[in-house]
Amino acid sequence: QQPEQLHRILQQVNHHLLEASNQDPGLADMHSTFCALVFNQRTRRAVWLHVGDSRIYHFRQGQLISRTRDHSMLQWLQDHQQTAPSCQRNTLYSALGEHSSQLQVDVSSVFSACPGDWFLLCSDGLWEHFSDDELGLMGSNLRLQPDCCTHIHQVALSRARGRADNLSSILLFIEHEGTQSGSYPWQSQRGYRVDQV
Repeated sequence: QQPEQLHRILQQVNHHLLEASNQDPGLADMHSTFCALVFNQRTRRAVWLHVGDSRIYHFRQGQLISRTRDHSMLQWLQDHQQTAPSCQRNTLYSALGEHSSQLQVDVSSVFSACPGDWFLLCSDGLWEHFSDDELGLMGSNLRLQPDCCTHIHQVALSRARGRADNLSSILLFIEHEGTQSGSYPWQSQRGYRVDQV
């Protein structure tokens, strides 16, 4: 699918979310972050889209190739070299559930993924506990381990010291020819933890 089509699909999702929020008082002011990676296993070409501060990281040989930019006041203030008050650190200026005129959706151009590349899609409850370099090192060193995702979550929970936000993540590893699992040139892991407050 072309990036424009993905953008339209997410706009439709947002429309349904707004409808549900308007029809059910219990869902009033409902919002959500979102990130997705669409990968063509035949051509190894991909595209991502995101809203809010859930992130998509793209690593190659342990080095960060790219990551999404948060739709948060903290990111905006950093981009404009201003100090962020602590009360604004988690404030988002775009998320699903916003009116369509205010919704900002970032969609990448189509790009190629190489064998050995890997991607991390995750919520802020995970990435806020790591530097980009740490994530790259852990994913590269643990990529062959079936519990790689679980290990990263455990480190995040340990660093959170009882103040963990919701943790959600998906790891996607692009395999070299001849080493893929089954008939797919990729393998994935996912994990999540939801703490009710």
